[in-house]
Amino acid sequence: MSDKDEILAAIDEHNGVCREILAIVEIENRALVQGQLESGPHALERGDAKRALLEQLDSLKGKIKQGREFLESQGLSGASLDSDISAAIEEGKRLIMKAVALDRENEKILLKNGRLSPGTLPSPEARRPDLVAKTYITG
Repeated sequence: MSDKDEILAAIDEHNGVCREILAIVEIENRALVQGQLESGPHALERGDAKRALLEQLDSLKGKIKQGREFLESQGLSGASLDSDISAAIEEGKRLIMKAVALDRENEKILLKNGRLSPGTLPSPEARRPDLVAKTYITG
């Protein structure tokens, strides 16, 4: 990854995947809030779609890491980043945090309704949103 446009394209692609994940989580949340707990093919399709999107995020994370390393080698980071790149990064953070928070709310609703056993929840460490940011900063 060697220029601003490539880096921005990778971040934008990442943000697009985050938007898709957020859309799925929002659909699930609306159904849960309205008491329309779904099981069956639609729920499985959404679960499969989320897993596929999460796999895409893993590969995009590598591209973004390369871009970050390139920018750092050029002496660019933090406040010295291009405004387009900074804005795209901030949008990504917002999307990730919103999806994580909403997914956690969905877990609480499922747990409250007895549709999720406490043993199936991720560990408290895995559910900390600040660790998501750490993944992208130091990962």
